[in-house]
Amino acid sequence: MCGACGRTVAADETIGPGRTLRQHLLVASAVNALCAGLPGVPRVQVAGDSWQLRGATGAVTRCDTVAELWSAVAAACPASAFAQLAGRLAAERAEADGLTRRVIDAGLLWFSP
Repeated sequence: MCGACGRTVAADETIGPGRTLRQHLLVASAVNALCAGLPGVPRVQVAGDSWQLRGATGAVTRCDTVAELWSAVAAACPASAFAQLAGRLAAERAEADGLTRRVIDAGLLWFSP
């Protein structure tokens, strides 16, 4: 719970105990870069202490954790693009570090065969 406003903040295994705007921006940037060009995958935007996925039809999905974010991406991504995204995640994982690597690892849980 936030000590300043009393609002409940979701615990996120990927980000860790402290959640900052910078971390949210890095997660959104990483997911958008990994999903760029895939059909049907919504864009990720930071929305305060969470993320919003905005689809091509205007549908908005709010996600409080990185796991929820990848779950929403998987729900919007056609099955035919799963292998392509899994390949991108595996290729980028070798060079990634820190938070980006943890985001990729969380994505691999959804998209690896």
